[in-house]
Amino acid sequence: LPSFTELAIPLEQYSKGTPLDNIYKDLYVLFSQEKYFRKKLDIIEKNLFTKEYEDYLSKETVIRLYNKEINSSVSQLEKYASCPFSYFMEYGLKAKERKIYDISPLEVGSVFHKILEEFSKYLKENRIKWEDITDEQIKQIVDSSTENILTETKNKIFLSSAKYKYLLSNIKSTSRLSIKVISKHIKAGKFTPLGFEIGFGKKYKLPAIIIELKNNSKLILTGKIDRIDILDKDGQKYVKIIDYKTGSKEYNLAEIYYGLQLQLLIYLDAFIKKGKKLIGENILPGGIFYFKIQEPTVNSKDNNIMTYEDIQNEILKSFKMSGIALKDKTILQMIDNIETGYSKIISLCITKEGDISYSKSASATSLEEFNTLRQYVISLAEEYGNEISQGNIKVYPYKKYKKDDTEKEDETSCKYCKFASICQFEINDRKNNIRKLKEISNPMEKIIEYVNKNKTSQ
Repeated sequence: LPSFTELAIPLEQYSKGTPLDNIYKDLYVLFSQEKYFRKKLDIIEKNLFTKEYEDYLSKETVIRLYNKEINSSVSQLEKYASCPFSYFMEYGLKAKERKIYDISPLEVGSVFHKILEEFSKYLKENRIKWEDITDEQIKQIVDSSTENILTETKNKIFLSSAKYKYLLSNIKSTSRLSIKVISKHIKAGKFTPLGFEIGFGKKYKLPAIIIELKNNSKLILTGKIDRIDILDKDGQKYVKIIDYKTGSKEYNLAEIYYGLQLQLLIYLDAFIKKGKKLIGENILPGGIFYFKIQEPTVNSKDNNIMTYEDIQNEILKSFKMSGIALKDKTILQMIDNIETGYSKIISLCITKEGDISYSKSASATSLEEFNTLRQYVISLAEEYGNEISQGNIKVYPYKKYKKDDTEKEDETSCKYCKFASICQFEINDRKNNIRKLKEISNPMEKIIEYVNKNKTSQ
């Protein structure tokens, strides 16, 4: 049996033109004569040498999988944008990896979110303002929240070894630091938290996001917004939406164009349309941002001795949020109370002349452009919903390229895909159809063009 397993890889290489060594030829002949192994060889050969993939499911299969209503989340749509086959495997067939006794990055992120949810719930129940919390309170509430989380069976793994206990202590210290920074962010501006973990769907305060599709189908999107802040300025409400991330994800307008970053803008659109139930009429976008939950490393410049204040400033800089703000000097000053200079909260700067400058990780956008972005992501969601309802399950991953058409190392949707062994897609095989995502000099221009084209066709 181990020899048979070893034969599979040389056979795969042989299917691509690599000659078969004599020892593997002998093994092949040997196993061909055994009835049990001959059947297995037939399956392997069929997969390697015929590769007959279906790009579309039948109508009957689609209805059996999804019915007339496709229930999804925005992050699942982003998965579809990265590769339809990967979406089909995970959310259509609901295929799961064999569970091993370990803690995944996703589970760590879930614990962080739970601690923040418990923390905000405690403040609300005890009528404590975010601006007023002390370091001691933060420590006590985080420790208490963590104890509550550990009572859940799935989280008891954190107490099973010294390794996992150490990981848990890191999660607690990172949570304390992140919460301290969140408090400073809120204190610095005029926006106030409306709520945390505000959901869309039957179980939550706000209704699900429903997008009408072709063939009388519907795409029903549900999910939670990590945090919503509100500014009431002369009766006009401005909303700031924040998503907590434990990875390295940052705002990228090109990724919005390619459908890989839909979440914040779809949530913004949904809240502007449906949030009237919570805060009344006249809701405008103030900004959408990613807040990175992390424990940063601070390095002194030129080996100079740093004061406590220097260290705190460097920590704050590392927590700057990436995203899009409304291109309005007054609103920016309500996000971070500055007259001119660099913001400590977002990667934007107000010059002495009153202009707004920004970096790659953040931008300032006019109200008209914000509305265009909202229309664009809803159009993309509708497009993906229609493709899912039509049964599109193509093996169609992406690879990122630079402007000069040279590829970026490891920038592919296959890198962390759980289903690579099933689709057997080879990134570097020229015969395979891979999507090239090229760098775009002006993604907003492309987005405006798409929205205008859609309006004309309608």
